[in-house]
Amino acid sequence: MIVVDNGSQDETVKIIKKEFPYVKLYCNSTNCGLSFAINQANKVAKGEYLLLLNPDVVLMEDTLLQLYNFMNTSSKIAICGVRFFNVKGKVELSCRRFPTFMSLFLEFSGLWRMFKGGWKMREFKYNRTEKIPQPMGSCLMVNRGVFNKVGGMDEELPIFLNDVDLCYRVTKLGYEIWFLVQANVVHYVGGSTRKVKLKMIVEEHRSMYRYLKKHYPSSFFLPFYGCLLVIGGIFRVYFYGMKEVGLRFLFKKKEKQIPLLT
Repeated sequence: MIVVDNGSQDETVKIIKKEFPYVKLYCNSTNCGLSFAINQANKVAKGEYLLLLNPDVVLMEDTLLQLYNFMNTSSKIAICGVRFFNVKGKVELSCRRFPTFMSLFLEFSGLWRMFKGGWKMREFKYNRTEKIPQPMGSCLMVNRGVFNKVGGMDEELPIFLNDVDLCYRVTKLGYEIWFLVQANVVHYVGGSTRKVKLKMIVEEHRSMYRYLKKHYPSSFFLPFYGCLLVIGGIFRVYFYGMKEVGLRFLFKKKEKQIPLLT
């Protein structure tokens, strides 16, 4: 087991050293990005498969074994995703199509309700094992040979869209990506990004543009989508900031109403 700590400010490193001495722990002085950390871990990994696991995901008892057994059923399977449950036990939407200008248009315009083809594959049924374009990257089992063959994670996409980009490059080589219904996890959504939410909003929009520019560099729609991403990012930052200010004001007001006990 390999843990890369990206400059955390809590007791993570101390706890791992004390409670889990068998873990190979690598500590970065700053947050170098998720893609960098995964590539860093891959350099010292020795297994046939990698399990990419975010810190806000908990594996159910037999998930690892289910993934391993399924990956061994065919040499064409390069990546396998899991079924995500939130803390209330509800299945999360975790399977996606690759983002294209059309799938993004259908998604953000709401037209996915009338036409199939939206980015988030909302029509997908999470009750069967099936080949898919791209599963959520918070928990993925990856054939390490294929991972190295495509050059690992793209560090120009430090946290968002890096899993999408990896899956896209893997499928271009003719390998398969699957969703495995028997492999289940609990996802504490946003546990790794909540503390820096405003920065993550900006990075999410920046990464989407980088992804589109990388895979569709000559598209007529690229400048138009770039403008939309900038405008959308500004609005999201503004409204999130206003929400945070409002919540702080509300809690401050409530605190003032509490009488002091002597």
